[in-house]
Amino acid sequence: MIYSQTLTDRELIRRFQSGETNALEKLVHRYKDGTYTFILSLVKERHTAEDIFQDLFIKLFESLRQGKYKEAGRFQPWLMQLAYRLCMDYFRKTKRGQKWQDKYLQEQDCPSLFMSQPSDMGIIRREISEQVRKALDKLPREQLEVILLRHYGNIPFRTIAEMTGCSINTALGRMRYGLQNMQKMMVEK
Repeated sequence: MIYSQTLTDRELIRRFQSGETNALEKLVHRYKDGTYTFILSLVKERHTAEDIFQDLFIKLFESLRQGKYKEAGRFQPWLMQLAYRLCMDYFRKTKRGQKWQDKYLQEQDCPSLFMSQPSDMGIIRREISEQVRKALDKLPREQLEVILLRHYGNIPFRTIAEMTGCSINTALGRMRYGLQNMQKMMVEK
């Protein structure tokens, strides 16, 4: 069965739980680019990001099948929260939580981020993306986490605060200072 873009996340989840496995494929397809980019931005290793991404969708499959997802109309933030937890588990297991090394995404790592455009616009977009990645790379980890969770996951600040173990005001402050720091770096450049 082919699903139109008009089906909501809730409808796709219900269809999957009713036995239509294609509904889960549609749901995964809807969020795969942003979720993979988010994971890769945190772990910064393509192979590791792919492993975590696969683990995420196995966990998603199991959670939906077992009815662990409580319908709140907010599937994407819930999915990003699962991705964040898996990344933090990875950091705890490998004791890499403080390192955050290597470089951010390269164009070949996630080509869907770089849509085909006229050559001048594509060049400008790549240059801006590279400057943003360099600025993100220089941010403190706490600011980076909040920006990535908010930008890629569209997660509310209250949920980000719970996920990162800080108050909502601290999460808001980290976002504000992170964006201010990036703006300063971009202006200096």
